[in-house]
Amino acid sequence: GAAAYTIDQSCRFDDGDSAYLSKTFASGGNRQTWTFSCWVKRANLLSSGVDSYDALFAPSTDGAFTFAYNDFSFYDGITNGWSLTTDRKFRDSAAWYHIVGVVDTTNATAGDRIRIWVNGERQTSFSAEVYPSEDLEGKWNNNIAHNVGTHSGSGYWLDGYMAEAHFLDGTVAEA
Repeated sequence: GAAAYTIDQSCRFDDGDSAYLSKTFASGGNRQTWTFSCWVKRANLLSSGVDSYDALFAPSTDGAFTFAYNDFSFYDGITNGWSLTTDRKFRDSAAWYHIVGVVDTTNATAGDRIRIWVNGERQTSFSAEVYPSEDLEGKWNNNIAHNVGTHSGSGYWLDGYMAEAHFLDGTVAEA
């Protein structure tokens, strides 16, 4: 693991109190091209079962940017949606992870339409991968609630810290 360090101004999410943040985008935005990034430090590791997801960011309907059983998963559950789940495990509850998810369904190369970076390294090995069709408009960045710290406002609560969360509408930014 990396040397210990702190990140100022982080939010602490405790899955026991079901706290989360929510914002509804009044008019929506670019649903084909956007980037989300954050720093996250997990408080507890997960086992399979009901509490097996630590959702970082998600539209209120179906999709998430989440730790799933200790893998990392990024998906949009729309009809003919997309998903990536890493083979890599993230089991260090003492480490801060910098996670970046990029969506660019306008990209002509299917494998470059959805990308994940962890600590500056592009993830290329997946246990599950489904890429969107070109120019697909997903649920993300639509005029619906988007939640930080939960999947849908009613489950999969984050148990950990999050800092420096950024959502870039219409922008592809790589780690």
